[in-house]
Amino acid sequence: MMGFIERYQTNLIKRAVKITANKMQKLDVREYATGAESIANSLYVEFSGCRRERFFAYYIDLEGRIIKRNLISIGTANSAPTHIHEMLREAILCDAAGLIIAHTHIAHCSDPSDGDLTVTRKIQKALEAIDMVLYDHIIVSKAGYYSFNEEDILPAIPETLSDMVDEKPTTH
Repeated sequence: MMGFIERYQTNLIKRAVKITANKMQKLDVREYATGAESIANSLYVEFSGCRRERFFAYYIDLEGRIIKRNLISIGTANSAPTHIHEMLREAILCDAAGLIIAHTHIAHCSDPSDGDLTVTRKIQKALEAIDMVLYDHIIVSKAGYYSFNEEDILPAIPETLSDMVDEKPTTH
């Protein structure tokens, strides 16, 4: 049973997270997208105790600044729907040059699944059709983060995880 102090601390943390989330939703001053690590850290702090995956889109302008961040969906313990049409519509409405997508993994592994690769490829193709760029896909977990950009997977996203292993150069 949770005592008064524990409930007070829990409520205080929840309010701080809500305030942070509201400030991120209403970015008046365009902040530069400074890399996968800064986005991963903000998501880790904000959602480290969550039990369901979340999928986000960061809309980026021509100068590399974050115009807006949207929570696209809250899923289950092992998946989150992507709603590609919602991301594209918002990207057009806010005049974005491209997107960074990010989602949380509840498990202790931030490596992409075959499903993550498939979704990333679909989003990339949809953005290319409207002359926009997918700058990165970041997966955040308790173990750390995985950046498609930092791992040099964008723009050529493999079909499956085994293709990723097959493409790595071998040393003789």
